[in-house]
Amino acid sequence: MKVLHINTKLRGGAGKACLRLHQGLSDCGVDSKLLVLDSVHDDLPEIYNFTDHYGNAFVKWYKKLLAKTSARRKKLRLLRYGKPQAGFDFLKSPFDITHHPLYDEADIIHLHWVTDFLDYPSFFQKNTKPVVWTVHDSTVFTGGYPLETDFPFEDYKSIIEQQAAEKKKLYQEQHFNLVSPSKWMAAKIKQSELTNNFPIYQIPNSVNTDVFCFSGRELARQQLRLSQDSTIVLFVADCISDRHKGMDLFLEAIRTLYVNNLMLLVVGRFWEPPAKMPPYRYLGEVKSEEQMALLYNAADAYVISSIEDNFPNTVLESLACGTPVAGFDIGGISEQIEHGENGVICEKIEPFALKTSILELLQQHEFDRSRISKEAHEKYALHVQAERMKAIYNSILHG
Repeated sequence: MKVLHINTKLRGGAGKACLRLHQGLSDCGVDSKLLVLDSVHDDLPEIYNFTDHYGNAFVKWYKKLLAKTSARRKKLRLLRYGKPQAGFDFLKSPFDITHHPLYDEADIIHLHWVTDFLDYPSFFQKNTKPVVWTVHDSTVFTGGYPLETDFPFEDYKSIIEQQAAEKKKLYQEQHFNLVSPSKWMAAKIKQSELTNNFPIYQIPNSVNTDVFCFSGRELARQQLRLSQDSTIVLFVADCISDRHKGMDLFLEAIRTLYVNNLMLLVVGRFWEPPAKMPPYRYLGEVKSEEQMALLYNAADAYVISSIEDNFPNTVLESLACGTPVAGFDIGGISEQIEHGENGVICEKIEPFALKTSILELLQQHEFDRSRISKEAHEKYALHVQAERMKAIYNSILHG
């Protein structure tokens, strides 16, 4: 069985989820390969850049030029409509994946987050392989918008309707299987007339339990040179400036959070700390998973203030390290957090409610961190997801 995963880039939640599935499948004996458009910087084997597989130097140069030109064109188009915070997925790209040598080798094509990479017309008209598609956001079953919150629907109304109609025609030419990490997203897939006729499987994302595991606060703080007496609250986002990550709500909640020796740890790109802040350490982008595991273990609580999210990897990582989580009752987050068992669910999306939930987590619950870690490992280890996905592949290939 040869599986080719297609994902635009390795960074971000979808990229991380795709990498972990690839690793889990490889460990389970599946011939798994991953093809990305952006440059590859990862130690895992069988990961390929779209342009690097072409032996001809001119072809490589031309494909890279196409990628840069395509990105510029998209920026110009978004300026025309008004650029949304979460971006937008146009149907056309200059890349025909069906012409790539790795496509020819594969028995199954597994699509992931393919914005700016997958050319819908060429792929769905030419594809002859079975397709599995993991739905990381709404682009698969809509006219192109990835998130609903704060999206300028009126500005994009015509292009959304046009693309939805075109997708419907293209999808009718194919029969593919959809995978959703969360029940919340699976329900949205079923509600869309573009995708409600396709088989839908709900399989959570996974986490590397060899790295993200319980080691204890004291040891983690020693290694990170953090005070043993501090009450540490951790915030993590790939892009902190993304409004959907709710950093403004988190900061408003934390400003009046009165606990002994409060210390914030903030991880992520694109953040300028405001003038008035509790004591904090801004770590920027942390690429090392081992370093992230130490940070989760060192924290008393991980707070995720996203206002729209599918099945965040950061929650899985925190739970795998035994650190309880506070988050809003949205998307797949409420499926990951069991209130009072491994964290606290905040029912209202507003700062005061979030502050109350953080206080409840820190002061009112005695969490068994080793148990939290053990249960997360049982649910979300790489092999758990990989074996379930492998079963889907087998059912497709063998009827």
